Amino acid sequence: MSTIEEWIQRISKPQTVLSNHSVCPFARAARYKIVHTEIPDVGTFEPQVTLYVLPDGVSKQELLDMCISLNNQNPELVFLPDHKTANTVLNGVATGNGVHNIILAQERYELEQARSQLSRSNYYDHWDRDYLEEILGL
Repeated sequence: MSTIEEWIQRISKPQTVLSNHSVCPFARAARYKIVHTEIPDVGTFEPQVTLYVLPDGVSKQELLDMCISLNNQNPELVFLPDHKTANTVLNGVATGNGVHNIILAQERYELEQARSQLSRSNYYDHWDRDYLEEILGL
């Protein structure tokens, strides 16, 4: 099993400190494709999620800039950064993979539907304002 698949399993497990939610409640059931690349090519996107694994030398800012550019060029998709050094947490639970520089690509409509469903629960209660802004764009 790859470190990315291990990460997907980890963020799929319900956590008591997150009111028995997982970091990503839909990750376990999602169909995904892992693409090792230097530059994400949306032509390789396949529903539901494509994980673009970028070279180790990509900085946090470069990863963020790529996501901004890809989001502007492809409004039907959402591109989210996960830099290996980001060290993001929800109520003490690590959210990032911590090994690879990844851009997660998802269909905007599906992601917004999932977020809407989660917003009707206490899922976002454990998110701090900065993380909400980063991930949800609030």
